[in-house]
Amino acid sequence: MEPKPIEIADGMVVTLDYKMTAGDLVVDTTAEDDPIIFLQGHAKVIAGLEKALYGLKAGESKEFTVAPHNAYGFLDPEDIHEVPREEFPEDFPIEQGMTLELDGEEDEDLVMATVLDVTAHTVTLDFNHPLAGKELVFSSVIGKVAAKDTERGGSSVDWMAELANGPGMQGRWQSHKTDFFSADAFRREDETPDSRFYSEPRYVQHIDDTAIEIVKNTYDRFLKDDMDVLDLMSSWQSHIPSKLRFIKLTGLGLNGEELDKNEILDDHSTETPSYYICFFNSKMVHKTIDIICENFHSIFCIRSL
Repeated sequence: MEPKPIEIADGMVVTLDYKMTAGDLVVDTTAEDDPIIFLQGHAKVIAGLEKALYGLKAGESKEFTVAPHNAYGFLDPEDIHEVPREEFPEDFPIEQGMTLELDGEEDEDLVMATVLDVTAHTVTLDFNHPLAGKELVFSSVIGKVAAKDTERGGSSVDWMAELANGPGMQGRWQSHKTDFFSADAFRREDETPDSRFYSEPRYVQHIDDTAIEIVKNTYDRFLKDDMDVLDLMSSWQSHIPSKLRFIKLTGLGLNGEELDKNEILDDHSTETPSYYICFFNSKMVHKTIDIICENFHSIFCIRSL
């Protein structure tokens, strides 16, 4: 007797192929990509999509529409703001339709905004989600439904090799597509501002000995003698091979006392970046940090915690 097909229910791991459209615009699709894999009932996808999948089995398909209140909410006029053009660097190119990622109220918070209008003196920004107020139409096919495996301990990964297989955040983890569209895709488990955590020095190892060796080997592959080097995520230890002889090693960190303990740094800073802006429509990332006014041969952030 063949086993009874498993229906999608809370706690099941779902493999899904889909196309999501808003009007005539295809917002996202797995047609030329791998399916998404997520845990049902844990808000890993928008509520309307999750609700529509309950009871489906592997191999079944379904087309359905998700209303704004079950997707990305309704447009809020109070989230549209006009700001002075001078708030942005004079030479920074701002265009209508561009999506920006800007500093929030807390230093560590980032918020997304769409540029609605640009004049000589003002920039009109829409802080609503780009899909707010839109009905989303899904065409979905269930690939697999399975019980969640028991969680096991982690492992050390050679991230330089992994990142070479994909453009940064778009790179895959264990062949899973990066999630940019679920309701909490950019939400952290702990939303407490990082400044509270880093207000006191913490002289601890954040990675194990195996990972440290991989970090050292990665440094050895890419860094050379007689370089000016900037570490964007420095601390009381740097794990740089002792044989390397730099012209200068500068560390940017989050706690000054920790940086003072790092004996191999020639200079260090805890200054917050002057601004941090990403515009995704041109698939570029533009970052300006005051400390990078100098010319560095290598700038790296090999781990961020």
